[in-house]
Amino acid sequence: MIIDSHVHLLAQDWLGEGFWNGFVWLVSRVSGRDEERIRKILPSMWDPQAESLFRDMAEAGIDSSVIFPIDYGLTPSVGEAAVPIADINKAYASLARAYPDRLVALVGVDPRRKEAPSLVETAVRDWGMRGLKLHPGADFSPSDEAAYPLYELVAQHNLPVVTHTGPVGQPLYSRYAQPIHLDKAAADFPQVNFIAAHMGYGWYHEAVAIASAKPNIYLDFAGWQLEAVRNPGEFFSALRFVLDKLGKDRVLFGSDWPFFRRVMGHDKWQTLVKELPRHGQEAGLRFTEDEVKAMTGENAKRLFGLK
Repeated sequence: MIIDSHVHLLAQDWLGEGFWNGFVWLVSRVSGRDEERIRKILPSMWDPQAESLFRDMAEAGIDSSVIFPIDYGLTPSVGEAAVPIADINKAYASLARAYPDRLVALVGVDPRRKEAPSLVETAVRDWGMRGLKLHPGADFSPSDEAAYPLYELVAQHNLPVVTHTGPVGQPLYSRYAQPIHLDKAAADFPQVNFIAAHMGYGWYHEAVAIASAKPNIYLDFAGWQLEAVRNPGEFFSALRFVLDKLGKDRVLFGSDWPFFRRVMGHDKWQTLVKELPRHGQEAGLRFTEDEVKAMTGENAKRLFGLK
């Protein structure tokens, strides 16, 4: 069973206008393409009914995807989305209930919202959502005490917390996305499993250092497609370092779909990971089939309580 542990469903009115403007600006400068051209391709990313996601999953041989919304609404540079965050989460939950064999939904909310605890409780208890997603790029620390009531709620149901780690582009903020900011929460809630998304990107050594001391911290490598294209040897080396330090049971495959879809297609990304033993050998590194199986399915199945 292949599980993509890190997927977003996007819609124009599910994120504030400031996000889309910053995203266009960033991609334009990274890619060297005109901003107007980038803006024209945005609709190809909007997939609120998961139709494009299902096609990509089928092509890539991915059985199930863990989906979660992003809440940047309290970030002044982004602004509130046209659709309330509770309604966005409910839409995610409805899709997961409609396609229980293909989708697993987590509740995503900024813990600073006064309604955050009640939203998480309702999402888990009534909507069947299977964990919590936080994004410190909205300028809060995952160890902020505002998040603690949410951790207490997911702990009652033995559910995990996914939190972004690693630098973020315009118009978001990187300071609290540094892995060190996850340390206090992991120490104060040893019964909660935290997944540090993206392995901290350029801070992956720090992410591993923190996770080495906190056995309830896991890492996913969603979003490393760009590095896999530009410098595959560095990606293989980073992943080997993480596996050597943490072991195969604490690393998860993810894509960050659809953000890197045009960098490396879903099928190519999944195939690259599936063929790590061969690619690693070519790069002078050793990856095993057991490691691939753990990362691409077994670990997510265990963490998210899937049958």
